[in-house]
Amino acid sequence: MIRQSDVDYAEEIIENLSVSDIRRIYADYLLVWVCGSGTGTGHPAGNYYCVLDYKGNTRFIEGEIYGASANAAMIEGFREAVSSVKKPMQMLLLAPCPLGFQTAFRGKGPNAERLQAALEKVKEKGCSLRTSVITGDLIRQFVMAQGGKTQVSRENRYRKMVCDEWVDRVCTLLQENGVDPAVIQKVRQITAE
Repeated sequence: MIRQSDVDYAEEIIENLSVSDIRRIYADYLLVWVCGSGTGTGHPAGNYYCVLDYKGNTRFIEGEIYGASANAAMIEGFREAVSSVKKPMQMLLLAPCPLGFQTAFRGKGPNAERLQAALEKVKEKGCSLRTSVITGDLIRQFVMAQGGKTQVSRENRYRKMVCDEWVDRVCTLLQENGVDPAVIQKVRQITAE
């Protein structure tokens, strides 16, 4: 079992910093930005999205794990990212939530085996590991942008969903009352922007 001392593990506190601030402060680190989602209705696989970021050079990695929770998917993404490291270096893992490292070092927790496998890779590569949790959308927005994916905030997604629902209701009502189809088509073009 990998112990904290095997990978020189530490937790960093990063608050209220931009991506460029983090890059500047941790200029000598390999930054591993990770986010993900778990299984749910309509998608049986969890997804991970990672960016390896060293001195402004980035590499985007994504994948899916059948039946995985969001944390399990992110851990697998981290392990995949570490697998591509070529030389010993200081690593900083940036995640949107705690992934359970403290309990995994004791061999406990729902993702202890996954974390131990990832830590084994860190040790094998001769790297040291720091982790930090950054809440909010900073990580997701950065990672998705690096992967060429557009990311709509949850607020905007919800607002659009509600607007679309109401436009559909209004159009149905207009149609039931014999309103000119050209008018209904104009109503359908209303969006939540």
